[in-house]
Amino acid sequence: MSSLPTRMLLATDGSHHAELAAKRAIDLARSTGSKLHVVVVGRTFAQAVYEYYTETEAGREDLRREAREVLDEQVRKIERAGGEVAIAHLKFGERQDEAIVHLAEEIGADRIVIGSPGFGRLRTALVGDVADSVARRATCPVTVVRAAKRAEKRPSLLRRLTPSNFLGPSKAA
Repeated sequence: MSSLPTRMLLATDGSHHAELAAKRAIDLARSTGSKLHVVVVGRTFAQAVYEYYTETEAGREDLRREAREVLDEQVRKIERAGGEVAIAHLKFGERQDEAIVHLAEEIGADRIVIGSPGFGRLRTALVGDVADSVARRATCPVTVVRAAKRAEKRPSLLRRLTPSNFLGPSKAA
């Protein structure tokens, strides 16, 4: 049994960090000879909002069209970058993390590649991170690609919310 992946799943949403993940997935697929599958999970909403969008066929069609456009654009970008997409998948009806993990299991993926905006710990705790959830739930290895840190780093949210007189020893003493 080979330790190199033969089937890889790239989860994308068209964001900057997802495009960085696509570049990594292309390189990994090329170097290992893996078949590259790509998935876009349709937008997920709070249940009340989702029901509003999906109560009509026109609303459901808008969501499908939006997701299909993102998927088609990502496939074109991968092919322009020299990658080859074996199968493009469109998923609906589940949370994004669940849909990605379930598809990886269905297709027998040996690796998942996903981008992450690289939220700080506090923001991740508050709003969640799909990549983090996928990495915790997946039964195969997950490569999480994060955007490079900006040179002019902003202070953390905790530092911005904490009064400066509580951030260390006093200089007046």
